[in-house]
Amino acid sequence: MGPRRRHAVPGWFDRQLDRLQAPRRDRYVLVFFLLISTFVLVPTLTIRLGPVLITFLEVVTVLLVLTTSGVGRPWLRLAAAATVGIFLVAALGTATRSSTAVFAILWLLLIVPAILAIGARLLKHEAITVQTIFGALDVYLLLGLLATFLYAMIDDLSPQPLFATGPVSDPFDYLYFSFITLTTTGYGDLTAALDVGRAVAVLEALLGQIFLVTLVARLVSLWGPRRRES
Repeated sequence: MGPRRRHAVPGWFDRQLDRLQAPRRDRYVLVFFLLISTFVLVPTLTIRLGPVLITFLEVVTVLLVLTTSGVGRPWLRLAAAATVGIFLVAALGTATRSSTAVFAILWLLLIVPAILAIGARLLKHEAITVQTIFGALDVYLLLGLLATFLYAMIDDLSPQPLFATGPVSDPFDYLYFSFITLTTTGYGDLTAALDVGRAVAVLEALLGQIFLVTLVARLVSLWGPRRRES
């Protein structure tokens, strides 16, 4: 009885992981629309349940990426641990200016494996499909989300404000600045004042353009002829 009880929880957890991964099908179109929905809901951060709703939706999206990409069990365990940490930080009400770095690091532990998982899965596609295209677009959006939490972490850890306009009063500013940089739109209302912030912004802009212009465009060009032949 002793050994059975000792392994009951891990055994249950492993069965749930198996259930999530079977059958393994690409759901990158769904992931794309979940990500877009998250960004649309960001303005609800001012509403009482806004942060909880967005956090829940983001966690579901990233976990869906990991399961549909067929990652190994160690990565799923890491994701589960990061998820628990994120909700604990949110539930304890410590996701404020003093703990933004902790919150951001936990998110990075989810987003980085998600990006790598999609990339590894797409390399296994023998033919370019709609799921392949949307998988690449998901990586593009996740890169912007990754930079969002990097900016938040830098701003929290630095004694000086990240932006030239001063301290951030709205968390949406990080997301806004990240995607404006990723798309190289550059409105100029927010600019990085810290050297490390500028370095991340330059790297994000380069990655965004290289990824979109080369990889995504190439995938679309390879998929188009197959669609016309069918």
